[in-house]
Amino acid sequence: YVVYLIGCFWLNQQMRWTLGRYIVLALAGVVPVMSFILERRIHRQVEAELEAAVVVAPKS
Repeated sequence: YVVYLIGCFWLNQQMRWTLGRYIVLALAGVVPVMSFILERRIHRQVEAELEAAVVVAPKS
């Protein structure tokens, strides 16, 4: 569980999310099966945010 919390903290810092989202991620590790459900949702959100953040440099 400690490794899970560290992973959640790292992800939270990298994505610059709020403390509330970190707490939800941490609680998902306590409730049985919730971590699997939340993992799919967070995975989609992270991919969407990273896709939107990609900046394409113009060709010179």
